[in-house]
Amino acid sequence: MYKVVVLDIDDTLLSDSGQISDETKDVIQQIIHRNKITVVLATGRMFVSAQKIAAELGVEAPIIAYQGALVKSQSDGRVLYERVVDPASVKSIIEYAESKHFHLHIYSKDVLYVKEENDKVRRYSDMHGAPYTVIPDFYELIESPVSKMLLFEEPETLDQAIRELLPTLKESCYLTKSKPFFLEILHREVNKGEALRMFLKDQQCSQSEVLAIGDSWNDKELFKAAGFTIAMGNAIEELKEAADYVTSTNNDDGVRKALEKFILNVGK
Repeated sequence: MYKVVVLDIDDTLLSDSGQISDETKDVIQQIIHRNKITVVLATGRMFVSAQKIAAELGVEAPIIAYQGALVKSQSDGRVLYERVVDPASVKSIIEYAESKHFHLHIYSKDVLYVKEENDKVRRYSDMHGAPYTVIPDFYELIESPVSKMLLFEEPETLDQAIRELLPTLKESCYLTKSKPFFLEILHREVNKGEALRMFLKDQQCSQSEVLAIGDSWNDKELFKAAGFTIAMGNAIEELKEAADYVTSTNNDDGVRKALEKFILNVGK
């Protein structure tokens, strides 16, 4: 019997238009209240952005934010787990981004910092419901606790960036994609799977009691920490191959259908 359900947000819970169907919301409420299951959101989003989705769903459990760099209680603000990028790596990434004229975001103390306001910033902010602060000199943030850094470029550009950054960052940072055009850089111990293990330890739950649903590169480690895994129909092929089951797409209520089948036993 599952005690914990872990859900990715973007391209999993949310449709391409950024919506969650009423039917999905109803099923999530059923498994929380009728089945007494803890629903956890695990996302690359900042905590304050993910918390808005949690409120929409009526989910009150701690949130796994920033790809697992932060696990934080919604009720009292207690931090269960946190890892930040070291200052030397922060400086190195800023230098790299500036040398390539790449668009860079820096997240510190649950604030999104950008160098200037432009179309990419506005598009990202609208997509994630994330407010931002303009700071022209990123070097002012080097000694701040940085949860995550994000490069926003074309997919092939980011693939090249990974090849160029890995030799110098592989000992200190974890690099992953949440979308083809988002490269996220975090502390080397950060991933959704490790954060889930810390949460389960705090909750005294076992891996076998966890069902997880996701769609992208950043969900691969999450799947390794869960007992039963479900890939979205729109997931990357690598995740589908690793999953125990593949549900419908995010535009066809894939999360709802999976929860009905494996938690509510609808259609069995």
